Amino acid sequence: LLLLLLGAFCAYRFLMPWLRYREAVSARSAGEYDKAVTLFTELGDYRDSPEQIRQTLSRKAARLMEEKQYRQALELYERLGDSGRAADCLYALGVLAYNDKEPEKAMDYVEQLRQRYPDYERTEELAQYCSYSLGVAAMEAAQGMEPSQRIGKYEAAKELLTQAGDYGDSADKLLECDYQMALAMAEDGQLQEAVEAFAALDYRDAAAQRQRCMYNYAMEHLEGSDPASLDYLKELAGENYPGAQALLDRFNGRGFLFWLSEGETESPQQISDLSQLSIHYSVEQQDEEGAVPVLLLYSLPDGREGRAMLNNDRSARGSKAWTEIPFPTGVTKSGPITLRFYDAARGQNVEPLETLEIQYVYEPEASSQSRPSGQSDSQSGSKSSGKSGSQSGGKSGSQSGGKSGSSPDTGVGG
Repeated sequence: LLLLLLGAFCAYRFLMPWLRYREAVSARSAGEYDKAVTLFTELGDYRDSPEQIRQTLSRKAARLMEEKQYRQALELYERLGDSGRAADCLYALGVLAYNDKEPEKAMDYVEQLRQRYPDYERTEELAQYCSYSLGVAAMEAAQGMEPSQRIGKYEAAKELLTQAGDYGDSADKLLECDYQMALAMAEDGQLQEAVEAFAALDYRDAAAQRQRCMYNYAMEHLEGSDPASLDYLKELAGENYPGAQALLDRFNGRGFLFWLSEGETESPQQISDLSQLSIHYSVEQQDEEGAVPVLLLYSLPDGREGRAMLNNDRSARGSKAWTEIPFPTGVTKSGPITLRFYDAARGQNVEPLETLEIQYVYEPEASSQSRPSGQSDSQSGSKSSGKSGSQSGGKSGSQSGGKSGSSPDTGVGG
């Protein structure tokens, strides 16, 4: 009996734990991780049961990752103190959110990675993906907003796309943000800011948009003494921007427009009888005395030069034609005739108000003819009466070879 009792005790004390240990190992091999953990836990300190519990939990976490159950795997790895694997789980959760087109949720996982696992190498890679998606979404959201709101939205998109670094076409998207912000500034009336924004861009039609903003700003401040308007107009006039020279003249207090005619022909390309050439000019504003004297300097194909004074004594926004310009007779050489018009009050040591050129063709019979008698200044001038700014501006531009660049809607109005 004693031997039986002793055998039973030995079996319980040594054989049963061994059997439970083997059962736990088998359960783990079969993928029954929870059962295995329970059995190893019941064994307490038997053999290496604590280490077997850790290995079982680790295998369970790995299986969960394979099955894309990253949140449960994350809990186990954090319980085990495996920071590398736990960070992998957070990263995987972020990627899932990103692929599900939830970049804001994905960015939350990025922030968790930065706070809990600052040394994790792939965090910023995910951050770039998220920042790019959020930036593009902000750009799309900006469309249809009011100009002032668009500016702020594109600013936010720029910040996100900057964080995206070299991911995808982030660089191109940044340029588009800058371009759209400049457009919104112009639409919102922030023309000077738009000028600066477009000036910083080598993108699409930024240069043309900058010119447009400069011109519009000058138009809005034409009646004042804003120095920026003058600088803009000088630059635009130097670039032959349409209407800039005429607007510059108006900004300076006088808006002159010049054109030529030959009998009934407006803006002729060539002429063979100088006696038939009429010079017209209109002025936007008169001086205090109601007269705007213009000095004409001309040069002929044979090298001769001359001058004449054109005095417009009509009311403001008036126009007049001169038919008795003292051109020399006997011009027997074909070539261009150059006409330069100056504000007589300023003299000829400044840029001319306008320069026109017409081709002279020497024809002996035509040069011997004279202007028909009885044609007065008023008759000749009547040809230009009623000219709108669009007519006169267009003629000036065609004759000067684009120097003045006057636009049809700028200049003398009536």
